[in-house]
Amino acid sequence: MSKKSFIKTFLESHDDIFFIVDYPKLSCAYISPSIRYIGYSTEEVYADPSILFEALEVSKRSLMWNQLLDNIDKAPINFECTLKTRMGEERWYSNSIFLVNHKKNNLKLGGVMRDITKQKKAEAEFEQLSLKHEGFYNNAPNGYHSLDENGFLVRINNTELNWLGYTANEVLGKNYAEKMLTVKSQEVFGKALPKLLENGEVKELQLRIIRKDGSKFPCLVNSSTFKDNLSGKIMTRSILTDITEVERRKEKLGQTQRELKALNTELIEVNQKLDRLNFTKDVLLKIISHDLRNPLITLNMMAELLQEKYHELDTVSTNKYLNHIRETSKQINQILQDIISMVSLDNSNIRFQLTKTPLNPFIKNIVSNNLKNAESKNIKLEFLENTCLNSPQVNIDTLWLGRALDNLISNAIKFTEANGNVKVYCKTSINKVSIIVNDDGIGIPNDILQNLFDNFFVQSRIGTNGEIGTGLGLSIVKQIVDMQHGQIYVESLVGKGSKFEIILPISSDQK
Repeated sequence: MSKKSFIKTFLESHDDIFFIVDYPKLSCAYISPSIRYIGYSTEEVYADPSILFEALEVSKRSLMWNQLLDNIDKAPINFECTLKTRMGEERWYSNSIFLVNHKKNNLKLGGVMRDITKQKKAEAEFEQLSLKHEGFYNNAPNGYHSLDENGFLVRINNTELNWLGYTANEVLGKNYAEKMLTVKSQEVFGKALPKLLENGEVKELQLRIIRKDGSKFPCLVNSSTFKDNLSGKIMTRSILTDITEVERRKEKLGQTQRELKALNTELIEVNQKLDRLNFTKDVLLKIISHDLRNPLITLNMMAELLQEKYHELDTVSTNKYLNHIRETSKQINQILQDIISMVSLDNSNIRFQLTKTPLNPFIKNIVSNNLKNAESKNIKLEFLENTCLNSPQVNIDTLWLGRALDNLISNAIKFTEANGNVKVYCKTSINKVSIIVNDDGIGIPNDILQNLFDNFFVQSRIGTNGEIGTGLGLSIVKQIVDMQHGQIYVESLVGKGSKFEIILPISSDQK
């Protein structure tokens, strides 16, 4: 939309009457459609522009033109007057007339007429009510006061005086803001007063009032201006509503909402715990019925076969069966460890015992426990001890973090082919230290990698030598690391290997 079209649309959709006339010819260059509110059409005004001037209050016509001619280069002329509509009704209008262009013997004047009849009626009714019912003014449920244009108190009702604890003599003639308002409310009032005097109205102003005894209470203030009949000066007229009870209810509502929010959070946590317990139950049933049952059946079969053919088997065959029983037992033990860890971590009462621990001996011990497993697959498990010698001590629960690191190392061995490599080392930055387990194994497919640490994602994979597992290990590792204020990340490419990194914060006294 062009600027011209926008302006036209704005003028034609507004309730105020906009006009442009040529002076002194008094021909109408533009009149907005809202002229219909005084009973005329735009066509009628274009045909006879004098309608506009004949409708104006007679006493204002010459004053308007004289003021305009005397103040061509100054601010617009603003005045209020009554206007008689075509139906004979007298209505109040606020008028603003200004110079559009100034050419010799051909002035173009623009103007805006705004219907303020309701406002004037309200003001008149209020004035009459004040005069006829002074008792109501003084004893109304609301506070009333009037200020002069400098903010000094010229009138106040008994209700407001009772709120404040003052007598009329103590406050009349005093600066209202300095006498009655808090420092913050003085700033608010200081900005609002010029707007009130300029616009004639300020609504919903929230102020905090100071009583004579120093106590404070909140008020909602609505103000307007009027012209004093005696002095001819502009005065303000304000209605004050004590909103102490509203504030109290609002605070109570806020407290209730906070309690509901806390309750909702608690319910969410309970639901999450129930979901987790249901998930745990389903996973445990799956592990017991499949992952644990199968190796137990195998173990039982091997034991029965060994018992039945014990006297027929040579030493090599016997050792073969015994090795198979031992490996199957190790698998069962690992499954049971996963189950124990899962159930333990689901217990909300578990508390980690964090102690300041040097990393080098801690990691060295975990790696040593996995050497035999690595040797059985002809995998080189290497701890790069020199990377950890100067690492700062960290606050960890050695039992649980040991389980997590053991899981990562045993997984690296599990998913690495014979003659492969698994390396464990440290990396230190300003505020953190990392424990890294890196292998050149078969890697992790993307569909599994995306949900690898998810508590509600279980994906069991067979190792390179037929090793089985529950698929719970890495979700347990993630929980352990989280509960020790750490982080865990993984990088992996299928066929290239995987790198797991546990990042732990350095204790503040070592930074």
